[in-house]
Amino acid sequence: GFRREDIYVLGSDKVSYRGKPHEISYPVDDIATKRTIETVFSHLEKKIDELDLLVVHISGHGDKIVVKDENVNSEETYQTVTRVTMPWEDNVLLENEGNVTELDFERYLSNLRPRVGIVTTDVCYGGGIAERVGKNKFIGISASEKDEKAHSEIGGSFGGFFYQAFRNSQESDTNRDGRVTLDEAFDYAKRRHSWTKNGEDTPLLISDLDAINVT
Repeated sequence: GFRREDIYVLGSDKVSYRGKPHEISYPVDDIATKRTIETVFSHLEKKIDELDLLVVHISGHGDKIVVKDENVNSEETYQTVTRVTMPWEDNVLLENEGNVTELDFERYLSNLRPRVGIVTTDVCYGGGIAERVGKNKFIGISASEKDEKAHSEIGGSFGGFFYQAFRNSQESDTNRDGRVTLDEAFDYAKRRHSWTKNGEDTPLLISDLDAINVT
């Protein structure tokens, strides 16, 4: 496991979306805004090296927006990306702090050099994030494809089952070699997540690495 001083939880002190109680069991370190997210990643740039495992989990709500493609020299070229909307506090969306897109996460991670980075998300259209960041030493895992809504409930999220797999090796370690690999955890989550089992959600695991050998 991770030491508490190496865990950063950004969410909402009391509510996450229109007054609903949040699902975070850990104490919340700060309200999740674009500013606080960038502060944490800036801190991680100085803290993480090639010996470290980085785990980032993104939950909440996602939507799709159209933005200008900054990689081309044309004002007429745009791309559709996944955006993670920030929490609600007293039923007011913190729009002034800004939301975060898959492009932002790609930029934050590009400055980090961990041994392996695992990025998971349960937000709608999360496949956009997984496909964007799942390259080099980073593995992108999402509960749904980039054009697909995701479904979850308290105690029944895809990401929750994915991380549960590492604590329930008796069921997730299917080849009985004494370790739970990423692909085994991914398959474990697919077997338990209701919306995946009934075909409503299509989880993705995107990686340049061999998931069979990553534990």
